Amino acid sequence: MRQKAHREAKERDEATALGKKVTEAKIVVGAKVGEEGKIFGSVNNIQVADAIKAVTKVAVDRKKVDIGKEPIKTVGVFPAKVRLHKDVLIEFEFEVAAE
Repeated sequence: MRQKAHREAKERDEATALGKKVTEAKIVVGAKVGEEGKIFGSVNNIQVADAIKAVTKVAVDRKKVDIGKEPIKTVGVFPAKVRLHKDVLIEFEFEVAAE
């Protein structure tokens, strides 16, 4: 029981440290932009997870990235959440920029 509790505490601490890296990093998702700042298609959680990995070298499960219910179809800064551990939910902002 103590080993299991120690392992879970260690995993939670590692997830918290990774979350700190994510919140401190500037996450930018590139998208092809047309006129008036609208992008072709939309930005999804897969692209955000790939951008996190590119910037922080932290692999994040795309299924655990939450960018909201509405698809992102414009450039700008948007809020997102990622669950790194069952007890660790990180909120951060990412930017959608023109390529």
